[in-house]
Amino acid sequence: MSAAPIPERLTETSSPTVALLTRVTVAFSRRRGYPESHPLVRSAESQAFESLSQVLAERPVISLSVGADELLVDGAPVAHAGNVAHDLAERLRRRGIGAISFDRTFTP
Repeated sequence: MSAAPIPERLTETSSPTVALLTRVTVAFSRRRGYPESHPLVRSAESQAFESLSQVLAERPVISLSVGADELLVDGAPVAHAGNVAHDLAERLRRRGIGAISFDRTFTP
């Protein structure tokens, strides 16, 4: 019996995924500072959904999970996303979200 392959570390070359993480983090920040109907919130959420659509065009599902001290994307640690990955992991952890997956059937 062979062991399951270890996921490769997500790097900056995975730009659509890193862009998604950045835009989701910005959307969280805008939601915290402005009412839901504010144009900055709507714009940030629209950009996050656009990024999610781009990522899901490349693969059928994306999973984000919070490790002990890092964010994992499809089981792979995120590298080179720096504060964005750390901030998003903390925001998910504070909300009690250990993992979340999106697939192509997702709609805003």
